[in-house]
Amino acid sequence: MKSASAEHYRITQEVLRSLQISPTTLRNYCKLLTEVTPDEFQHKKYESIYTPESYAALEKVRKLFLSGWSKKQVKDKLAKEGI
Repeated sequence: MKSASAEHYRITQEVLRSLQISPTTLRNYCKLLTEVTPDEFQHKKYESIYTPESYAALEKVRKLFLSGWSKKQVKDKLAKEGI
């Protein structure tokens, strides 16, 4: 079951604050997800609203990086398992 906090749409500032990342890091995460899982990650460049699904994908990437995973490891995991 998804948490109640992940069930709503979020604006960019909410995503930045919630994930505790910079705008540059957010752009990099979106770029990584778009490159590796273009059919699954449906957030268009320059959109300021994030769906619950796109937020969950960003949250997954953030957790992997916080766990010490390298960019290559994250890409490999996403390519293998999806988001």
